Amino acid sequence: ELEKRMATMYIKVDGTELVIIKTVHTLLKRSEGIEAINGRLGIVENKMNELFMQHKEFVSVKDKTSK
Repeated sequence: ELEKRMATMYIKVDGTELVIIKTVHTLLKRSEGIEAINGRLGIVENKMNELFMQHKEFVSVKDKTSK
């Protein structure tokens, strides 16, 4: 069985709460275990990029209106 811990960290940027998920895992020597871990990390990375892009758009819109 794959041992894993999920830690969630919340940061506020300009009042917007972003969630960063850090995955702490123990690698198994079996290839399917490593592939499963890589899949999970890929999903987490995609989510972080998605949150960043949403925030980036929010900031750019805010900057335009404040000028």
